[in-house]
Amino acid sequence: MLRLCMVLCLLSPSWGYEVEQITEPLLLGEGPHWNALTQLLYFVDITNSTIHVYDPSTGVHNYTTLDGGAVTFIIPIAGTTDEFLISTELDIRHVIWDGQQDSTPESSIIYSAVQDSDGSRFNDAKVDRSGTLWAGTMGPEVTADVITERTGKLYRVTPYSSITTQLEDLLISNGLAWSADGTIMYYTDTGDNTIDSFDFNATADNPLSNRQHLFNFTEQAINGTSDGFTIDTDGNLWLACYGGYQVIVVNPTNGSLLMSIPLNSSKVTSLAWGGQELDELYVTTAKKGLSDDELTNYPESGATYRITGLGSRGYAGDNYVMYTTTTTSDSNSLHFTKISTFIYAFIMLILTCS
Repeated sequence: MLRLCMVLCLLSPSWGYEVEQITEPLLLGEGPHWNALTQLLYFVDITNSTIHVYDPSTGVHNYTTLDGGAVTFIIPIAGTTDEFLISTELDIRHVIWDGQQDSTPESSIIYSAVQDSDGSRFNDAKVDRSGTLWAGTMGPEVTADVITERTGKLYRVTPYSSITTQLEDLLISNGLAWSADGTIMYYTDTGDNTIDSFDFNATADNPLSNRQHLFNFTEQAINGTSDGFTIDTDGNLWLACYGGYQVIVVNPTNGSLLMSIPLNSSKVTSLAWGGQELDELYVTTAKKGLSDDELTNYPESGATYRITGLGSRGYAGDNYVMYTTTTTSDSNSLHFTKISTFIYAFIMLILTCS
């Protein structure tokens, strides 16, 4: 594990910020999620099927391997400190992990994507303001970064309605974010290379309507393709540019490009706000598929970064609200135990309004 952080000072004409490498390179780092309750950062290495936790107060970075195939997201379960929803291939698992290095997690499949096992897999996922999971899939990856079949879907996952399809015919279902009031969902399918918005009603049977294209990477000549993203308290979107060596900031109201943050990693995959004041930006990257020359020139590729001094702040990751499901060995019946979410919701309300 990396104990010594490399600090890079990058300055632009109107911004002063610091980029700090906090982990050694991973093959395919993804899915950063800041848990406000524990003040810990969670993320995954998809290719190596590992789940990771980073404690910024100590600099300790632990990880372990999860059986079942490619792991693409890790999201804490509300009201717990050691329970998570984690994807493996086309399954979503309830996982119990103590966060210790190489410890063995308890794992059980609770949902599966409603599509063929043709090489497709889950990709990005987020939880909306109501505690519901939104998880997307992508088509089969023939070789590194080559996906040609639009078999991807976007699913909505609740303990009450199970798993339901909301969008289809997707190439690579990717980044998600919600406005502060939860009435707008922002979304990207990397196959379209656009950032879109939907009117969003969390309680409706069909929560998505009025799809609008807000920002087009191709038309704006952005270096890289759309990947994961997050939103700040001003409503601006912070976007990972896969293959573009950068994070960009976009105003979704008028589609204007506000800022670009260069990184020493080409494949920028996702990002999340964190820290006690939620003013630190955590960024995951990948090195999978890079040539020997690229790895020589950019040895940090695959590292996880923390960017401070941005003058912006965002929101902690929303955690999944669920009923835990266990199966008794003698009757094979299901036992449901409701997790109380009042404390979690109250803390999140304070963090959002402060």
